[in-house]
Amino acid sequence: MEEASFSDSIVQSVDPLVNAIEIITGKTNIERSSVFGQVGLHRLNASEALITGITSVTDTQNGCFRFSAAPQMSRLPHPFESFLFMKDSNHWFTSRRFGDPGYAQLSDTAPVALKEGGENKTEMGAFSTLLNPVKFNGLKTKIDEYMPFGLIPIYINKT
Repeated sequence: MEEASFSDSIVQSVDPLVNAIEIITGKTNIERSSVFGQVGLHRLNASEALITGITSVTDTQNGCFRFSAAPQMSRLPHPFESFLFMKDSNHWFTSRRFGDPGYAQLSDTAPVALKEGGENKTEMGAFSTLLNPVKFNGLKTKIDEYMPFGLIPIYINKT
């Protein structure tokens, strides 16, 4: 059986009318990746994937969609601990334009389910392995512990 794999990747279609990923036979694995656009697949195993377009999987009896996000209208195999949203919002990402410093990076206004919905309470998508939410929560804990009484910290994320 044919198999295609995407891991730690950002996939975006050049033409918005064309699917970002279209594989009509075989099995597709998507791990820790962000996909901008619609997806059409035969079989899917996804983990910590963030798909912004409607996803249509032909064989939903095989495969899994775990700790991932996709639109509610998608046809997915066995969603487990996944975030199914009504509408993708442009403010969820710092930038969607390739070449920008914050390209495909989740913004501060992204839902918590995206920012901490990964397997280890990490963000979903291509930047999952950076463990940013885990590091940020550790930093907040240390600041709360050692901050002088009466001061309030302000956190400013930088791309």
